[in-house]
Amino acid sequence: MPIYSTFANELSFAHFVEIHSEEDVYRLMDQWIFGSDFYLLGKWANTLFVGDYSWTVVRNAILGKEILSENDNEIVLRVWAGEDWEEFVLWTIAHGYLWLENLVSIPGSVWASPVQNIGAYGVEVGNVVSAVEWIALDQGVGHLVSLDTEACHFAYRNSIFKSELKGKFLITHVVFTLHKNMRNYNFTLAYQGLLDVMKNQEISESELTQAQLAEIISSIRASKLPDYKKLWTAGSFFKNPIVSKERYAVLKQDFPQLVSFDVEDPSTCKLSAGQLIDICGLKNYRLGNVGTYTKHALVLVNYGWASGQEIWEFAKFIQDQVYKKFEIMLSPEVNIIK
Repeated sequence: MPIYSTFANELSFAHFVEIHSEEDVYRLMDQWIFGSDFYLLGKWANTLFVGDYSWTVVRNAILGKEILSENDNEIVLRVWAGEDWEEFVLWTIAHGYLWLENLVSIPGSVWASPVQNIGAYGVEVGNVVSAVEWIALDQGVGHLVSLDTEACHFAYRNSIFKSELKGKFLITHVVFTLHKNMRNYNFTLAYQGLLDVMKNQEISESELTQAQLAEIISSIRASKLPDYKKLWTAGSFFKNPIVSKERYAVLKQDFPQLVSFDVEDPSTCKLSAGQLIDICGLKNYRLGNVGTYTKHALVLVNYGWASGQEIWEFAKFIQDQVYKKFEIMLSPEVNIIK
């Protein structure tokens, strides 16, 4: 059956199944759906399908939210994996639950958030995920597992679900611990772009509200990223590379405009993949129906009816050009399904 991702490239699978409960998962396991080739999907975002497949696609559509516990300072929420991420973040903001405001306007589903360890503007979701509940698909029978934060092996755009457990799990719930009390909470304002907008709007850090910060971040994202419903894309295509500070110092001699960001390891720093692509002259660059976005070099877009293979070939072209100039190989942030 033909299906379209947010890249709008048509692809074919043998079967498409939606699950709406844990019982649906066990029923599919009884039918041995998970014993053959299959792919688990949420909202069709952050994924590039390169070909056609004799697989079964299983879409996680389990919905719901519940409060496990709360006190004056924090709340623990158990969220069903099929919930829309954008809608969930707006729901937390509407209720005054703090910490996810920097992750507003990111398309996708709740189940994908810990898999990818999504992050933006100095915040990563792994910092507030208390547990991930999932069904082990390689057990032959339904086997519910819960992993705490440490066991999830969260890293930059990575987790255990993208490595050791890849293809062996179906996430049913994600447990978040969020703040409630502004007196014990500081917004993450690590990016200069946020501070610039606040300055232009004459908003001081002491006066900033959660709703204002979310609105600022949404506006910044809208100014840099296309609406995938109008211009087909998966958003930022590559991860920001991490290099040693010695390597950065050498690059800085040849490219004095090169910016860097501190990371947890003080001996390394993070570079801007978008800036590297831009320096290569590839911002607003187009080959056939595929190109980089006019406002942000890190965003690959499908301007026509490009195939997944065409988009992937263009991505490899970007990788090659960046490597030739900087000897840095960019890694895709988007999941490439070959």
